[in-house]
Amino acid sequence: MIPIFDPATFGETLRPFDDRYQGETMPMLVAQLIDKGDLADDSWHNDACPSVCVPQARELTPTAERDGYYPKLWIDAMDPDHRECGGPRFGVMGSDGDPEGHETMIIHTDDLATAIAHLNKATAEYLARWATIPT
Repeated sequence: MIPIFDPATFGETLRPFDDRYQGETMPMLVAQLIDKGDLADDSWHNDACPSVCVPQARELTPTAERDGYYPKLWIDAMDPDHRECGGPRFGVMGSDGDPEGHETMIIHTDDLATAIAHLNKATAEYLARWATIPT
């Protein structure tokens, strides 16, 4: 397992998570997908927990109208007692398809493979939907 705060894997944006995630490890599958370029760190300094996304979805969304509503995989603390809202560790959030931009929970699960499958499906739908909109 790779430390979740390894600067070679995640950027400086993860520093605020140090206290809650001290000594935790990032799931190996996530680390491997980041190394391959299939996922990218999408965490922000005031997020409740780290998140990753498919880089092509983030690259497609340079305008304010689309900002932030591409699908993301949120990775909460391993210890359920340290999780922001309790419940499962992995959550996939995405756009509901409304151009006004409303995020919705796609899945909340403890199974990483299931979460990644839903992230990939939601991202494919997102890319297909937004690729047809003129920039």
